Amino acid sequence: MPRFQKLIFAPRDRSAVRTPDAEKPGNKLDSPEVSSRRGQRDETPPEAGQAAHAQGGDADYGWEGQLVTTGIRVHDMPTEVSASLIEDVYHEILEPSFGPDELDALDTLLDGMAKSEVWGLCALDGETPVGCVLGYPFTESKVLLIGYLTVKPGLRGGGIGGRLMDQAQQRWSGRDDLTLVVAEVEDPRRHPVVGDIDPKRRADFYARRGAQVVVGPYFQPRLDGEGRKRVHDLFLTVLSGNSEAITPENAVRAEQLTNFLLEYFRDSGEGSGFPRANDDEGKGLLAWYRARETVALHPIGDYAQIEIPRISR
Repeated sequence: MPRFQKLIFAPRDRSAVRTPDAEKPGNKLDSPEVSSRRGQRDETPPEAGQAAHAQGGDADYGWEGQLVTTGIRVHDMPTEVSASLIEDVYHEILEPSFGPDELDALDTLLDGMAKSEVWGLCALDGETPVGCVLGYPFTESKVLLIGYLTVKPGLRGGGIGGRLMDQAQQRWSGRDDLTLVVAEVEDPRRHPVVGDIDPKRRADFYARRGAQVVVGPYFQPRLDGEGRKRVHDLFLTVLSGNSEAITPENAVRAEQLTNFLLEYFRDSGEGSGFPRANDDEGKGLLAWYRARETVALHPIGDYAQIEIPRISR
């Protein structure tokens, strides 16, 4: 995820939830559930999902789902919860769900929230955090990346992730400067089940929401920090988009994807010089998208039939 200058986020107090003095400009989008590898860590059962609607023409393609969890309250992390509670979310929920190559440092998240460059929602059961979703707006390319969506171990599969995504849609959708919403999802054919983290169930969850895979090469950029590596075997997945981003033929415009990759990678540990002269993989990734006008989309539920082009490392 992007790097940010160190800033003081908020006073450390004993109160988990606080009433915001004012809503930060740009932190929410205009309008009224998932788990994403940069973060997919909740698999809502099939009966909790809602069938995806058909996509076509100039319609806006939205996330779909229904609230299935009661007794859980969702709060805006930058404005409604304390820094100490965000630390609890990080250590109790994010760290158990993601490896060091996948997860940004805590200071990076706090700095990003302080600058409204990371959006976050957390689900609380009383004052106990049970899940979170983080969004990363890339306004130059008009793309919102759902960076992390995860539920506390032991509570996955109960609809908390679905409720978080419903709230993310309600709060973060409807802006003219963000026309495409994407997530990074593990390819179930290449990532094994680990504990209660099942890539196949996550793909099924996305499928019920109408998510579609970009049929093009992709890998997560290297994050900040010594020894961090790129993460491969991921689907770049479209969760929603309007007619500016998605064609009537159900393809995404390659120019927007190229601009997103440049913006995302250069804001990450790859640095502003991405791709460097000796980075054949990075140059190959950009060249692939630059060589076409559109890239086909394919329903993630049919992932077994998807052939993703590979970039030599």
